[in-house]
Amino acid sequence: MVARLRSLVVVLLALAASMPSFARAAEHGRSIWLEYHASASCPDRLAFFELVRSRAGPVELADAERDARHFIVSLEKDEGDALYRGRLRKGRGEEIARTLEGATCEEVARGLALVIAIELGPTGAESSKPPVPASPPRPTPPPPPPVSAPSRRAERLELAGLALASIGWTSAIGAQAAPTFQAGFELRAVAGPWYLRPSLRVAASIARAPEIRNREGVLNASLLSALVRACPIAVPGLGARVSIEPCGMVEVGRLFSEGRTPMAELDTPSPWIAAGATVHVLGWATRAVFLDADLSVFAPLERYRSFLTKPEMPLFETPRVGFRWSLGGGVRFP
Repeated sequence: MVARLRSLVVVLLALAASMPSFARAAEHGRSIWLEYHASASCPDRLAFFELVRSRAGPVELADAERDARHFIVSLEKDEGDALYRGRLRKGRGEEIARTLEGATCEEVARGLALVIAIELGPTGAESSKPPVPASPPRPTPPPPPPVSAPSRRAERLELAGLALASIGWTSAIGAQAAPTFQAGFELRAVAGPWYLRPSLRVAASIARAPEIRNREGVLNASLLSALVRACPIAVPGLGARVSIEPCGMVEVGRLFSEGRTPMAELDTPSPWIAAGATVHVLGWATRAVFLDADLSVFAPLERYRSFLTKPEMPLFETPRVGFRWSLGGGVRFP
């Protein structure tokens, strides 16, 4: 009988010694290690933990990550749509388990606290208590509607003014190529598809041919003209900043033939009208500065002869087709 009592006492002592271990094991399942990142307008870490405990029942905030459920919570404000966005992970390296959005940070925090409480599960007396409901998360707003057709038309009609200058050579007014200078203004479309970016240029030009000599004397030719050039399309060239444009042009002005002979000086003005085509290359160095190049072929509608004393012996006669090339640049007005 005494032996049996001793055995019973040993069993009871062993059970009493194992109770704290069982309690600690159950406690580990109800303790969490919380990594918490939130903006200044949101609840702090302890306040968020109280939200979790009010929904999950007895739960402890662990001082170390070992032997505890690991949750990572981040709360931040989206400046784009003025909503608060919360994200929950169940540990480092895990995918985002839940994302909520709301009008206030408190609202989003309550929703994430409820999610953690559901993950922990009820224990003891708390199993019969329903969790405190959180405010329903606010749905993500729909994306903005596509750009309407009137907006696209307005973009196509965006215009910019360009001031420009160029130098080059022309073959039309002398026996040799004559240097020429041009300055003007251009109105150009700067938005929309390439086939809807026309331009219109108005410029003044001056050219002076080298001296033309024969045994009777010397003759100089000068051309003062105004040019109108239209480019209906702009074909993409070497990149986003470079384009190639086919253009049509009309030029009107006055051509002056100034001659000197041993006997007298001559000054014979003539009208100048020409029409032709141009290939224009435009490149933008910056948004406001550009460089360009022109190659033009034109036909004078009224040809003239440069002579000193004998019309039947001209020093130079306007060719049927003339050529001009130039290099220049300019700036864009805002």
